[in-house]
Amino acid sequence: MNTFVKDLVKDFPVDKLIYDSRAYLFAIAFLLSLARIIVAGRILTDEDVFIEMLSLGSILFLLWQKRNSLKFDSSLFASGLGVFLIFLMVFKGLSIFWFEAYFIRIATLGAAIGLCLIASGFKGLRQYGAELVIVLLLCVPTATIFARVLQYVDVSMLTAKVSNLILWYLGFQTSRQGVNIYLPNGGVEVIVFCTGLSSSIVMVRLSILCMAVFLKSWWSRILIGVSAVFIGFFLGCVRVVLMALVVSDKPAFDFWHGSSGNQIFSTLGILAFGVLANYLINKPAPNLEES
Repeated sequence: MNTFVKDLVKDFPVDKLIYDSRAYLFAIAFLLSLARIIVAGRILTDEDVFIEMLSLGSILFLLWQKRNSLKFDSSLFASGLGVFLIFLMVFKGLSIFWFEAYFIRIATLGAAIGLCLIASGFKGLRQYGAELVIVLLLCVPTATIFARVLQYVDVSMLTAKVSNLILWYLGFQTSRQGVNIYLPNGGVEVIVFCTGLSSSIVMVRLSILCMAVFLKSWWSRILIGVSAVFIGFFLGCVRVVLMALVVSDKPAFDFWHGSSGNQIFSTLGILAFGVLANYLINKPAPNLEES
């Protein structure tokens, strides 16, 4: 924290702060991010707001890292268009209703492009590639990704097959018919909301943030992306296995099938993802010996 304050004073000295355009641009970016979080907290789900905060924080962090290398060279037309975009997004945002959640995502993209145009013009947009990728990620709601995945992958069937295989491997007398798994003490039906698809989507979003902010090598980016999908899917299968084993015990089944059991497995998934991300981020780069 002390280092951050020293860098802030060094880059934005108080006596020159009023003349530094970077200070105004960072202030606008921070205020727009804060407004996005406040409006999203009123309309979006808690899970989405959590991702919103991490994503916007990542954008501000990336901008801060590049503060001394960014080129600020905008034209009058680009700056005017940028101001118009921000004004339009903010003006509409002040009167947004609960059923207009889609506009939050449109406004985020419009405001981000507007701020980039004010700062660096059309030619300088490429400087903000990573930041705009994160913004585009914010523009796609989790529900849309959820529906798109289901169009191409039968997640319920795949989860039922793997869960049945785990039960068989553990020595239980099990059989499967479609998405139904049967044991001597009863059976369970694997529906899509009992799978780990939601957790996988959340962790894929988190993995993209790690790729943009921390991970630089391609192998680590691929590893964390694949692991995000695998962790969510595998824990979803484990949860189905657990529910199948306690299906005859109604209180236990209701616990693991309900929100409490879901939260436990979601937390385990985030913890596992965090351990892997921490390892990859702190893993020292290999030393190349001279031949």
